[in-house]
Amino acid sequence: MTYASMTEGASMRSLSYENDEESEGYDYEDEIVEAEDGDSSDLAWHLDFEESVYDESIIRIIRAHTDWSSKSYGKFRFQLFTLVLVICANFLLQVLIISRVKIINDVASMKTAEKLFGPPLGDMGVCYQREKSIFPDFLPAAGAGPGEFTWDCTPMLPMLLSNTSWLDANNDGFWSAADNITTTGQANEKKFGKAGNLMRLFNRLMDEIRDGEFDASKDLDEAQRKLQTKDLTAIPIAWMKAEQHIFKMCLNVDRELCGSLESRGVLKLHIPGTFDTPGDRVNVCRKLYGRCDNLFGELHRCYSDFASQICGLRMSSWDYENRVILNAYSTAKLYERNRGPFSLSNMFTASFSLGSITDRPYLIFECLMLVIWWLAILDEIRKVVKWITVIVIIPSEQSLVETDSKDDSTISITSLSCKLKAVILTFIMIPRFACSVALAYIGSDFLLGSDDYGTLILNGVALAFILEIDEMLFHALAGQNAKEFVANAKVDCVYKFSIPCLNDLINLPAPPFGLVFVASMVAFQMQRAFLSPTGKFAMASAYSCLCHAAGPDCLAAQLLGGSFSVGQNALASSDALSN
Repeated sequence: MTYASMTEGASMRSLSYENDEESEGYDYEDEIVEAEDGDSSDLAWHLDFEESVYDESIIRIIRAHTDWSSKSYGKFRFQLFTLVLVICANFLLQVLIISRVKIINDVASMKTAEKLFGPPLGDMGVCYQREKSIFPDFLPAAGAGPGEFTWDCTPMLPMLLSNTSWLDANNDGFWSAADNITTTGQANEKKFGKAGNLMRLFNRLMDEIRDGEFDASKDLDEAQRKLQTKDLTAIPIAWMKAEQHIFKMCLNVDRELCGSLESRGVLKLHIPGTFDTPGDRVNVCRKLYGRCDNLFGELHRCYSDFASQICGLRMSSWDYENRVILNAYSTAKLYERNRGPFSLSNMFTASFSLGSITDRPYLIFECLMLVIWWLAILDEIRKVVKWITVIVIIPSEQSLVETDSKDDSTISITSLSCKLKAVILTFIMIPRFACSVALAYIGSDFLLGSDDYGTLILNGVALAFILEIDEMLFHALAGQNAKEFVANAKVDCVYKFSIPCLNDLINLPAPPFGLVFVASMVAFQMQRAFLSPTGKFAMASAYSCLCHAAGPDCLAAQLLGGSFSVGQNALASSDALSN
């Protein structure tokens, strides 16, 4: 459909600018030309038909009505059959593809929400977004990050046991049943919304003491152990404090990150003894994870398994300075934030890096793809709105279709009956408009779900294909006669506005309004995708905390101490590794 021109006060026949010598060579695309004579409250609309299933269906509806009125029932049945066939095929294809795209978006969103985000953002994920006030006073480092919230992606008990002083509720110097272990454990489970069997931990520690495997009791004989533990019923708080470094190391659920923790200076803080070299500390760190699994059981392994499923492929590199292996995970690196929050003021100020989808280069590229997509959607919506407007305001008299005396294939529609208007609006325009709006938002989510440049471009091409389904069906199914009718048909309509100032409104230039609409839609979609509570910036922080135990807003990083992330100087290049 091409909106060729609007003229005022002219007769209906003068709207055909192909026969107007004075208008030769003038582009009437989206123009409103005010006539020198005539009533300024009159507007004439001229719409040409496009080579699409929608426009051809309008002609078929009108021709079927004409055949019915002239009692040509054979032609009527043929027109009705082809109309239903083409319209159903078009809508079936579009609805089917749009629904599949919606399912793809939902599956991707559910996969992230189910395994990554816990309450309040999700139900089953492992990363909880905590308010700072929830952390107990005996953990001053917890919640001390610069952000409004802290990401808690660790098991509950290692977090609480990073300071064991609270276990001695009755201040007798021992942790025992007298400290209401079961009741205290249940209260913490309710407060933090996480499972953690405190009594099981007590029993496992007591088993280690009985077997001589507990660090603080290794040098004691059986009689001494029984004496100092009140016949194996209580654990001295001094012994528990000596084990705090073990509990803190269990905050990190992945043994493969020991090299990264060493580069961040964490292992020096928590590996006691005479382990002076980075490699020795890394070996001790890796051995500790067997004990973490033994103490905290299936829950600790569950966090480790979830992290391995969510974080992507492990990528190894060499820390040339410390001579340890550094491991990182592909998904967490893909979302890694290097340049602070996104804003228009700093979008173009930093040097470009193609490493992360939360860095400015990818944000700019995704904005451009969304702009292109919404421009295509705006074009489709304008076509529908023009048709709806003309169908509503065209005279509702008996349908009048004029045929050119020199060319039978050239027709001009100047009025439509109310029945035809209702049929066209109900079965053509309203479903077309609904498909356009649905495709606009579902397509935007499809583009925003892309996590690399190649996928983003391919998804954009796929969406453009959906918009052209009606044209492809027309070229494939329409006969030569139908194509000639569509090419030569037009709608002519003159409308008298009861409010003359509406003319001034219609005469306003369209480009500024179009740009404002597209910019608003793109800004809304980008805000929803990146800055919402479950947006990609939140995902970046959660991935960093779960997969790398890193980030200033990560609870594990706050409690472990050291640097919040591995410095770039610790990552050796391939040249340095070869040396």
